[in-house]
Amino acid sequence: MKKITKEVPLVPKYDLIFKQVFGSKKSKHVLEGMVREITGLPVKRIVRIMNPYNIHEYRKAKVASKKNKVIASAVDIKVELESGEIVIVEMQNAKQKTFLRRAQIYGATNFSDQYDGEYSTISAVYVILIMNYKHPFHLPGSN
Repeated sequence: MKKITKEVPLVPKYDLIFKQVFGSKKSKHVLEGMVREITGLPVKRIVRIMNPYNIHEYRKAKVASKKNKVIASAVDIKVELESGEIVIVEMQNAKQKTFLRRAQIYGATNFSDQYDGEYSTISAVYVILIMNYKHPFHLPGSN
């Protein structure tokens, strides 16, 4: 009996494939080129592919008491450029009303997490959003 095989294309719009194609050490040159072309930054090289998990603690006031909470989020790709700047790349397939807000939180968290008592040591954070759908780019509450 003849075995029938069907080739299935690897489509980089899916998280695991996207991360492998653009976020692995072997493909840093591909990511460098993508960041350079999208942002216009003079990207010479990516120094390191960073841990994509953002974990930070904050205190949230309750009516009678305060409790420590740990908030965690993960981005698809996070890298540090030779300049010290951070670039986050997020691939989104499913349409979500809060996606742009979430992306703002990713950028703000990575910006504020750099604060060590000196504002001058904080590097820029860029967030590249690749969406597999049309989005009106209107944030709720903005004019």
